Amino acid sequence: MAAQSTTTKKTFENDYGNFSQFKKGNPLKQSLAEHIYLQYLLVSGIYMLEPWEQRLFNWILIVIFAAFVALIAFFVV
Repeated sequence: MAAQSTTTKKTFENDYGNFSQFKKGNPLKQSLAEHIYLQYLLVSGIYMLEPWEQRLFNWILIVIFAAFVALIAFFVV
């Protein structure tokens, strides 16, 4: 007797339901600057802040960095 093979479509299903109906989208192309900024948001955790809090945090970092560079330029160079 010949063995019959049946092919079934494997569905992605878990406790929350069947997710096979969703199509996988193509990833968006992003520039290097966008990728670095996204990594900065994720690593620093400021993606959780409100937009005005993000701007305040970024400006504080820019001022601290500028002061550091100015001090090095003034005392070292």
